[in-house]
Amino acid sequence: MNIAIIMLAAGKSERFKLQGGEHKLLVPIQGRPLIDYALQSAISTGLDTYLVTQPEETALHHLVAAEALITYPSRGLGESIAIAVNHTAQYDGWVVTLADMPFFSDPTPI
Repeated sequence: MNIAIIMLAAGKSERFKLQGGEHKLLVPIQGRPLIDYALQSAISTGLDTYLVTQPEETALHHLVAAEALITYPSRGLGESIAIAVNHTAQYDGWVVTLADMPFFSDPTPI
């Protein structure tokens, strides 16, 4: 089965920017932008990884190779997923991840 990772980073970070910050995915954590941790985890799986961003968020565009970048003026998560799946229709399935949750891990069973 041919699986790809779709990393959603198409939010506009409006609330964070209102507080005087830059895009929340670019905020440094231990010297690296937040999104670097999520991308590193996804890429380390060996699966093809695609990053979905807004067209105007050019600071995020250079983080992946051009062929792994999907830009679209998305209005929400569902639309971002649909655009990414359509763009990567050659795959049999997808793992959808959020770029702003880089330290998420499987919960330990109780």
